[in-house]
Amino acid sequence: MPVPAVLRRTDFTFAEDDYFLGGAVRRESYDVSLEGSRDAAIARLEAETHRTWIAKVTASGIGELVEQPLTRTALKSGENDQFGTYVWVQWGFITRLPPGEYLSVTEFTSPTRGHRIWTVHLIITEEVS
Repeated sequence: MPVPAVLRRTDFTFAEDDYFLGGAVRRESYDVSLEGSRDAAIARLEAETHRTWIAKVTASGIGELVEQPLTRTALKSGENDQFGTYVWVQWGFITRLPPGEYLSVTEFTSPTRGHRIWTVHLIITEEVS
C-alpha cells in the first residue's frame, strides 16, 4: 500500500515499555420499530473491512508498511440521546515498539460509507526512570 498524504496529523507519544492500543470503533444506528432494522445494521458492520499498517520513519523517509493483525470485539448494543439505539464493534491491535518514530496507516472500506484512510504519527521514547 502506498503511504497516503497526511490530511490531518495526529501525534501520540509512548515510552518503550508502554503497550498501546491502535483501533477504531464503528456504530450503526437502527430503528427499533422496524422489523429487521437491527439485522440490517449488523449486516452493514459485518460488510466493512479495516486494515492497519505501521512503518518506521527515518531521516531518509518512511520505511516499509507492515500490516498489523487486527482483533475484532463482539457486537454490542447501546442507546443514548445523540445516536438513538445502535450496535457497535471495535477493531484494533495491541503492541509495543522500540524507540523511534512511526507512521500508522488505517484503511476503512464500507459498501455504504465508502473508502477512507487515516494516519497517526507515533513517537516512542526511551524509558526514563
